[in-house]
Amino acid sequence: YRHFIISRKQRANLLAAAVAFGVAVYQINQTGSGRRFFDWAKIKLPVFGGLLQKYLIAMYARNLSTLFESGINIISAMKISNEAVENVIIQEALQSVVNEVEGGIPIAKALARIEIMPELSTQMIEVGEESGNLDEMLEKVAEFYEDEINFLIDQITALVEPVFIVVIGTIVGFIVLAM
Repeated sequence: YRHFIISRKQRANLLAAAVAFGVAVYQINQTGSGRRFFDWAKIKLPVFGGLLQKYLIAMYARNLSTLFESGINIISAMKISNEAVENVIIQEALQSVVNEVEGGIPIAKALARIEIMPELSTQMIEVGEESGNLDEMLEKVAEFYEDEINFLIDQITALVEPVFIVVIGTIVGFIVLAM
């Protein structure tokens, strides 16, 4: 028990180190390469990276659908939707799509070239382009990924609840034993 007791000076040093670490991470994130690294790391996280990527795809598709439906041309709508994406890695990939679409390549083919969009969404967008219902298909892509996000969050919650119950039970058990 005595080994776990830390002095007031050690607590102050730990607090100072934690604050310094937080400030350093914040400053690194303000640089272009630092933000790129942290955004890349967010996407590569085991469970939450896929969840974040699906969220960003759903948000992009929803914005693009709304803008295109309201009469904005597709290039301008893609540029505006691209600015709404908060991840630099995905934003750069989507900017290359905008450049290719400006060059005359269909949206679905340009999206298929980047590894951000899953094949299902590019196929749905291709059907929307060919049928003239691009805004409806983008809406369906957004709904599909929003439903998938909700399903994944429900699964994560169901997995985490038992862990919380065990942790809280252990804490209560230690308190009861201590009394």
